[in-house]
Amino acid sequence: MLPVVLTTFYAFYIDRIGVFDILVEKYSMTSIMISHNMKDPIDYSDIIVMLDKGRVVLDKANKDIIEKELIEIYRKNLEFGTKSA
Repeated sequence: MLPVVLTTFYAFYIDRIGVFDILVEKYSMTSIMISHNMKDPIDYSDIIVMLDKGRVVLDKANKDIIEKELIEIYRKNLEFGTKSA
């Protein structure tokens, strides 16, 4: 089966959960989600990997992280990432 790419623009207009369920369960596919919405990884993933300028700042199983912790890590890296060197 060829790779399937869903952009956020397309996903905005369709039932994302339904699409992920079909791809993951019916076709035994692994999906990679890229999102700036902190709720998406909590809702749809088993493992959350957060990158900042190509550097891994978080790599945890979804069950081991709470949304508040995810947002704190995001904000911390966003704040430090915007400062001039």
